[in-house]
Amino acid sequence: MVTKPQPADLLALVSVPMERRTNEQAELLARHYRKIYLEEQLAALPPPAQVWAIASDFPAYRNYRAPKEPALIHILRRGDIKQPTDPVGPGALDCVPVLKADFEKDVGSEGVRRAALAKWITDPANPLTWRSIVNRVWHYHFGRGIVDSPNDLGRMGSLPSHPELLDWLAVEFRASGGSLKKLHRLIVTSAAYRQVSTHDDANAKQDSDNRYLWRMNRSRLDAEMLRDTLLAVSGKLDL
Repeated sequence: MVTKPQPADLLALVSVPMERRTNEQAELLARHYRKIYLEEQLAALPPPAQVWAIASDFPAYRNYRAPKEPALIHILRRGDIKQPTDPVGPGALDCVPVLKADFEKDVGSEGVRRAALAKWITDPANPLTWRSIVNRVWHYHFGRGIVDSPNDLGRMGSLPSHPELLDWLAVEFRASGGSLKKLHRLIVTSAAYRQVSTHDDANAKQDSDNRYLWRMNRSRLDAEMLRDTLLAVSGKLDL
C-alpha cells in the first residue's frame, strides 16, 4: 500500500509521545486522521450511477429503452386495466376556471407534460393549492382543519367552519411567497391558538365539539414536550 507524504508539521506532532501531546495537538491529529479516513471511504464507493427521471433522449440501457411518445392513457371501466375505454389527454382539473385544464395543445413529451402540471399546481391563481396547504398546517396545530377532511377539499369533503378565514390565510400564505415559517408564526401567535383549554358549560352546550374554537383543543404531548413539561412543573426547566 502506497501512502501519501504527510506535511512536516504533522509528522512532528506524530513524533511527540501521546502522553505529552496537548489537547490542541491531539485535536489536530484527530482531524487529519478523520480527513484521511473519509477520503479512503469515498474512494472505495462504486462509481455514481446515472438516473433518468424525465429525459427521453438517452440511449437504451439493457432492456430499458426511452419511449418515443408518452404512453396513451384510457378511462378504465370500473377501474379495471383490462377494460380501457376512451383515451384521456394530458390535463388537470377543470373546476378552476381561471386556469386552463387542457394541456393537449401545449405539450408533447412526458417531461413537458410534468412541467405543465407542476406549473398548474403552483400557479398563484390556483386556490386549491394554497387552501389545501394552510388547512393542513391549521390541522397540525389545532388537531382539526378548518375543513376537517384535509384529504378531500372537494364536493365529497366537509364544508369549512370558517370559510373567510381559510381564504384569508391562503392569500396571506401566497403573498408571503409560500413561506411555511411565516404561516406557522401567523397561526401560533393568533388569539385562537393562545387560548386556554378550560371547559365552559355554557359554550359546551352550544358547541360541544369546539368546532368554532371557543377554547384551545387539548392534545397529547410528544416526547420533547413531555420532558419540558415535567421539568417546568418540577422547577428545573432552564429557560
